[in-house]
Amino acid sequence: AGATARPGGSGGMGVAVAEASAGAQGTAVLEAPAPAPAAGAAADAAAAADAAWPGLSVRQGVAIWGNPALYRRCLRMFVAEYAHSARDMANAAPQAAAFLAHKLKGAAGNLALPEVRAHCEAAEAAFKAGRSAAAELAALQAALDTAVASIGRYTAGD
Repeated sequence: AGATARPGGSGGMGVAVAEASAGAQGTAVLEAPAPAPAAGAAADAAAAADAAWPGLSVRQGVAIWGNPALYRRCLRMFVAEYAHSARDMANAAPQAAAFLAHKLKGAAGNLALPEVRAHCEAAEAAFKAGRSAAAELAALQAALDTAVASIGRYTAGD
């Protein structure tokens, strides 16, 4: 069984609820509301801080989840569940691969992994259009590798 984690409260802030769920194929489902965009100097400072973790927007992720410890735990769950998703998509039938790309896109968006999310969107579109997704999957795996390395550094010591 996988885990479902949803932040509580308004605007993505508050205590999160984690509950066991069977989910499709026993996978983790991570859902959170979209954060409000940052503005001006605060956005510049956030971008500089996030540069330490390529592929990972820590400020946005903490804003979504409202609890840094919970966010780190969900990031570790993401790595355990999705680190090899591009390979899994490459070995799946097109419809199943599109489903996995869509699911990974949602998890990546909710965890503030913008490059992974963007490459998932491209892969999903390729699968749905019935064309080869080889280039999209290579780019997705590179984005996943970057995000996984950043998550490892960000969550080190937990």
